[in-house]
Amino acid sequence: MLDRIYTNSLDYLCRKRKFCDEYINKGTYVYELIRIIYIFLGVNLMSDSIKELKKKILQFRDDRDWKQFHNPKDLAISLSLEASELLEIFQWSGDDLVVAQKRDKVKEELADVMIYAMLIAEAYDLDVGEIIEQKLDANNKKYPVDKSFGNAKKYTELK
Repeated sequence: MLDRIYTNSLDYLCRKRKFCDEYINKGTYVYELIRIIYIFLGVNLMSDSIKELKKKILQFRDDRDWKQFHNPKDLAISLSLEASELLEIFQWSGDDLVVAQKRDKVKEELADVMIYAMLIAEAYDLDVGEIIEQKLDANNKKYPVDKSFGNAKKYTELK
């Protein structure tokens, strides 16, 4: 089994390297190899930290007896509202797209968005690490590096 993991991992990484040498230059090559081995062994690298965050979020909610208000519709509305608050930080920013002086506000609103996303996942009994991995895998298929590298086109427009 380890031979198969090693071979598949090397094949995968060689394809990555062919299209993007930055992986190796930034040390991502090693991380990708470890990530692939973990995936083959059924271990999710993000799993533990996400579970800990989820536990803290749910504890905060439950300590206040707010679960009664957290149905999927209202959570989705709240997520959208918080995302709008994040977007508002950049409104009328003109050339100042970096808005470095607003970094703390960005952190605050981004955290709100992520918390609501976690609560929605919990309401549907979804594993956040798993669904993100699945979405990344789907996006890798839709946007192959050789066709999408440096290209902002939608996957349906790639040739």
